[in-house]
Amino acid sequence: MKSRIIKKVFPVCLILSLLILAFFIISRFQINKVIIVTDLSDIYGLEIFNRNNLLFLNQDKAKSQFLKINPLVKSVSMMKQFPSTLMIQIESRKPVAKIISAKDEINVDSEGILLYGMRTSESLPQIEALNPINSFDDRTDWRILKAIKIIEETKLQELTFEKIFIDDEKNVFNLYSNDHQEIIVPFTADIPKIAASLQIIVSRFRIEGKFVTSVDFRFDKPVIKLASEEKKSSL
Repeated sequence: MKSRIIKKVFPVCLILSLLILAFFIISRFQINKVIIVTDLSDIYGLEIFNRNNLLFLNQDKAKSQFLKINPLVKSVSMMKQFPSTLMIQIESRKPVAKIISAKDEINVDSEGILLYGMRTSESLPQIEALNPINSFDDRTDWRILKAIKIIEETKLQELTFEKIFIDDEKNVFNLYSNDHQEIIVPFTADIPKIAASLQIIVSRFRIEGKFVTSVDFRFDKPVIKLASEEKKSSL
């Protein structure tokens, strides 16, 4: 008789014990604090962590959701601090240029992501385009991506330009520097090769005490104009 009672009571006790354990885990490891390390002023979507348990948090899924809600965030890392704290470290996107088109003006990062709402006091190279910015989605088109590539590759060669104008009629990029240099680069150009070639041209004539005012890369050999010359010359 006693054995039968034990057999009936034991499953009930086991279920109750499991429920108590589950309740303890849920309550003990419920996320109640989120610490964010970032230089951004506005972060959205923290409600996705509501009612989440630190033990069972799917970090890959949480990161994906978080990045989708916060387009100004480039990457995010999450660290669980038991029993109930989640630390989020954020790398924000950094503007590398400013797109100017019609009446629109917006910063853009190295991946071509339009940084709506992000302002900076830093002086950025300008990319001028005829097409309005509001025709783009979150990412810009290939022409602006290539203009960004020009900015990055010429910077590696210690050459800087304050403005790039996208000329869709002539299929070229017009680069303008602070010291009034104009560089013409066709849409189809190999940008790293162009940047390296331009650095050689500028350095060569600088050694000779000459100043390059323009370089046109639309031909087999670059056409160069010097400050002291009326006619264009080529290497």
